[in-house]
Amino acid sequence: MEEEVAKKAADPFYTSRKTRKVGLGLSLIQLNAERTGGSFKLTSAPGKGTRLEANFKYSHPDRLPLGEIDDVLVLLAVGLPLVRLIYTHKTPSGSYCFDTEAIRKIVGNIQNSNLEVRKFLREMIVENLREIRAEE
Repeated sequence: MEEEVAKKAADPFYTSRKTRKVGLGLSLIQLNAERTGGSFKLTSAPGKGTRLEANFKYSHPDRLPLGEIDDVLVLLAVGLPLVRLIYTHKTPSGSYCFDTEAIRKIVGNIQNSNLEVRKFLREMIVENLREIRAEE
Protein backbone atom coordinates (compact mmCIF):
# COMPACT_ATOMS: atom_id res chain seq x y z
CA MET A 1 0.00 0.00 0.00
CA GLU A 2 1.06 3.56 -0.55
CA GLU A 3 2.75 5.43 2.33
CA GLU A 4 -0.25 7.74 2.80
CA VAL A 5 -2.61 4.78 3.14
CA ALA A 6 -0.25 2.91 5.51
CA LYS A 7 -0.14 5.95 7.82
CA LYS A 8 -3.95 6.01 8.05
CA ALA A 9 -4.55 2.24 8.06
CA ALA A 10 -5.03 1.94 11.84
CA ASP A 11 -7.36 4.96 12.01
CA PRO A 12 -10.82 3.58 12.88
CA PHE A 13 -12.49 6.18 10.66
CA TYR A 14 -10.44 5.34 7.58
CA THR A 15 -11.05 2.51 5.14
CA SER A 16 -10.21 1.93 1.52
CA ARG A 17 -13.40 -0.09 1.11
CA LYS A 18 -16.28 1.42 -0.76
CA THR A 19 -18.99 -0.57 1.05
CA ARG A 20 -18.58 1.00 4.50
CA LYS A 21 -17.15 4.10 6.10
CA VAL A 22 -15.09 2.66 8.99
CA GLY A 23 -12.25 0.18 9.28
CA LEU A 24 -12.05 -1.04 12.86
CA GLY A 25 -9.91 -4.18 12.43
CA LEU A 26 -6.41 -2.70 12.58
CA SER A 27 -7.34 -0.04 15.12
CA LEU A 28 -8.69 -2.72 17.48
CA ILE A 29 -5.55 -4.82 17.09
CA GLN A 30 -3.41 -1.76 17.84
CA LEU A 31 -5.52 -0.76 20.85
CA ASN A 32 -5.47 -4.23 22.36
CA ALA A 33 -1.75 -4.76 21.78
CA GLU A 34 -0.80 -1.42 23.32
CA ARG A 35 -3.28 -1.86 26.18
CA THR A 36 -1.34 -4.96 27.28
CA GLY A 37 2.04 -3.24 27.21
CA GLY A 38 2.74 -4.66 23.77
CA SER A 39 3.30 -2.97 20.44
CA PHE A 40 1.84 -2.52 16.97
CA LYS A 41 3.78 -1.83 13.80
CA LEU A 42 2.59 -1.66 10.21
CA THR A 43 5.04 -1.28 7.34
CA SER A 44 4.25 -1.42 3.65
CA ALA A 45 5.90 -0.96 0.29
CA PRO A 46 3.89 -0.80 -2.94
CA GLY A 47 4.42 -3.91 -5.02
CA LYS A 48 6.29 -5.67 -2.20
CA GLY A 49 3.66 -6.22 0.45
CA THR A 50 2.52 -5.17 3.89
CA ARG A 51 3.78 -6.40 7.24
CA LEU A 52 1.74 -6.17 10.39
CA GLU A 53 3.35 -6.97 13.72
CA ALA A 54 1.29 -6.97 16.90
CA ASN A 55 2.85 -8.02 20.19
CA PHE A 56 0.77 -8.72 23.28
CA LYS A 57 2.12 -9.18 26.79
CA TYR A 58 0.57 -12.57 27.53
CA SER A 59 0.44 -12.15 31.32
CA HIS A 60 -1.09 -8.66 31.27
CA PRO A 61 -4.52 -8.54 32.99
CA ASP A 62 -6.01 -6.48 30.13
CA ARG A 63 -5.08 -9.03 27.44
CA LEU A 64 -8.25 -10.38 25.90
CA PRO A 65 -8.57 -14.18 25.71
CA LEU A 66 -7.01 -15.61 22.57
CA GLY A 67 -9.77 -18.15 22.16
CA GLU A 68 -9.00 -21.32 20.24
CA ILE A 69 -5.78 -20.05 18.64
CA ASP A 70 -5.20 -23.38 16.87
CA ASP A 71 -8.52 -23.07 15.02
CA VAL A 72 -7.82 -19.42 14.19
CA LEU A 73 -4.37 -20.23 12.75
CA VAL A 74 -5.70 -23.08 10.60
CA LEU A 75 -8.57 -20.92 9.35
CA LEU A 76 -6.23 -18.04 8.45
CA ALA A 77 -3.64 -20.33 6.84
CA VAL A 78 -6.21 -22.07 4.65
CA GLY A 79 -8.38 -19.02 3.98
CA LEU A 80 -5.62 -16.55 3.09
CA PRO A 81 -3.29 -18.44 0.75
CA LEU A 82 -1.48 -15.31 -0.46
CA VAL A 83 -0.70 -14.10 3.05
CA ARG A 84 2.34 -15.26 4.95
CA LEU A 85 1.19 -15.69 8.52
CA ILE A 86 3.73 -15.94 11.33
CA TYR A 87 2.46 -16.56 14.85
CA THR A 88 5.06 -16.71 17.61
CA HIS A 89 4.24 -17.77 21.14
CA LYS A 90 7.09 -16.95 23.53
CA THR A 91 7.56 -17.97 27.13
CA PRO A 92 10.53 -17.53 29.46
CA SER A 93 11.54 -21.13 28.73
CA GLY A 94 11.17 -21.15 24.94
CA SER A 95 9.02 -20.33 21.95
CA TYR A 96 6.89 -21.84 19.19
CA CYS A 97 6.58 -20.33 15.73
CA PHE A 98 3.86 -21.17 13.21
CA ASP A 99 4.89 -19.93 9.77
CA THR A 100 2.69 -20.64 6.75
CA GLU A 101 5.69 -20.38 4.42
CA ALA A 102 7.36 -23.29 6.21
CA ILE A 103 4.07 -25.23 6.28
CA ARG A 104 3.59 -24.78 2.53
CA LYS A 105 7.02 -26.35 1.97
CA ILE A 106 5.78 -29.45 3.80
CA VAL A 107 2.21 -29.82 2.54
CA GLY A 108 2.18 -27.71 -0.63
CA ASN A 109 -0.79 -25.49 -1.44
CA ILE A 110 -2.93 -25.30 1.67
CA GLN A 111 -5.72 -23.23 0.14
CA ASN A 112 -8.99 -25.12 0.39
CA SER A 113 -7.03 -28.04 1.80
CA ASN A 114 -8.73 -31.31 2.44
CA LEU A 115 -9.77 -32.34 5.91
CA GLU A 116 -6.63 -34.40 6.53
CA VAL A 117 -4.33 -31.43 5.90
CA ARG A 118 -6.43 -29.22 8.18
CA LYS A 119 -6.38 -31.93 10.86
CA PHE A 120 -2.59 -32.24 10.50
CA LEU A 121 -2.14 -28.47 10.89
CA ARG A 122 -4.38 -28.29 13.93
CA GLU A 123 -2.74 -31.26 15.66
CA MET A 124 0.72 -29.83 14.97
CA ILE A 125 -0.24 -26.46 16.46
CA VAL A 126 -1.98 -27.99 19.49
CA GLU A 127 0.96 -30.29 20.22
CA ASN A 128 3.52 -27.49 19.99
CA LEU A 129 1.47 -25.08 22.10
CA ARG A 130 0.86 -27.81 24.68
CA GLU A 131 4.61 -28.39 24.95
CA ILE A 132 5.47 -24.72 25.31
CA ARG A 133 2.67 -24.13 27.84
CA ALA A 134 3.77 -27.14 29.92
CA GLU A 135 7.12 -25.39 30.35
CA GLU A 136 5.52 -22.13 31.57
